Amino acid sequence: MYIKDLKINNVKCFDSTAASFNYPQKHYSSGCRPRFDNINLLLGENASGKTTVCQAICLAVLKSLLATSSSGFRSVNFIRKSTNFSTIDAKLVLADVDVSIKQVEAHTSLKRQGDNEFIEMRGVPPQWAEVLYMDDSPAIFLAAYGANRRTERPEAYNENLRSVRYQRVASLFESHVGLVPSALAFYRNRERIAEAIQLLNRLLPADEIHNIKMKQYVVLENSDHPYTYLPEPLFDADGVDLPLSGLSDGYRIFCGWVIDLVGHLSRVIPKGIELNKASGVVIVDEIDLLLHPSWQRYVIETLAAEFPNIQFIITTHSPIVVGTLDPENIFLIERSEPHTSVISSCSQDVHGKSIDEILVKVFGLLSPRAPELERQLAEIVKKVQNGDESATLDYLKLLGKGVAQN
Repeated sequence: MYIKDLKINNVKCFDSTAASFNYPQKHYSSGCRPRFDNINLLLGENASGKTTVCQAICLAVLKSLLATSSSGFRSVNFIRKSTNFSTIDAKLVLADVDVSIKQVEAHTSLKRQGDNEFIEMRGVPPQWAEVLYMDDSPAIFLAAYGANRRTERPEAYNENLRSVRYQRVASLFESHVGLVPSALAFYRNRERIAEAIQLLNRLLPADEIHNIKMKQYVVLENSDHPYTYLPEPLFDADGVDLPLSGLSDGYRIFCGWVIDLVGHLSRVIPKGIELNKASGVVIVDEIDLLLHPSWQRYVIETLAAEFPNIQFIITTHSPIVVGTLDPENIFLIERSEPHTSVISSCSQDVHGKSIDEILVKVFGLLSPRAPELERQLAEIVKKVQNGDESATLDYLKLLGKGVAQN
């Protein structure tokens, strides 16, 4: 399954907006195919609506499931104050593993009644949505990871609080929800562990500076947990064996959501099919979260190459990440008027551009310099304009001082 088109009406900061996304096997006009045809990057200021777009996709696809009380989902503050109704419409492209129909429409209506919001259910759910009630089906695969994503401890994890398909996206809606513990990710599919280790290691940086790789899953006895034997991930960190919890924040968060994703894939992908050949949609909020700039340069390329059949919808505030993409991959979320945002395409050719250029032309900064230095330079420019010739030398000295300090 892939998201082809999305329309949002009266949801949070969006009055009415729409977008058409990239996805594998999409037909492009000659010369318009981006380097990574499975990558979609949402770019905008804080509170502009990036996460809302990600949530809207989940609501559109999983509507039939989320409307049930057993899913564990609750709609809170999605409808704009100016109305009591909101709608989300999506066109989905389905693969052979989904249903025989190739394209379907998903429609979600939200209604406010008093202080509560509800997903409206009218009539019988469409045929393609029936698989949403099948936890182990590879069809309509959707996983999402919020910016507060963290791996839950085994003793604190309760898989009965939410349905399996909602659990895959819950961290995007509930900041306190943890991901599946790494010790339980392959509890039901231990035969996939060796494949998962190889897959994760291919996604980790490989150079003379970064030398951390997953070594193995070791089975540890834990009589205090309902699962008697827990396969714990062990990493070789420059010759030291460390568990996932012992890694640095950047590695722990990245490995945590990838292990969660691969664990879910191992649960649904039939035997004989490699995990990285799976199709579906994966949403990652703040893809650059706690990653060193050197890693940010490659994170999109490695994900796109390793999961060629996955449609990624991601957000970032990193100009480094932006500079690795083509304008066709980038969707700008901007304020069209107070309290209202719209989604628009990116017209700037950003691939390979410098960070300074991207910060100014795409992120909209007036200058990438420190505010105090910028103020001092502006004062000197005024002196030059007023005829103070010596100020020109002061300008150059100040620039040189700033460069030297940096």
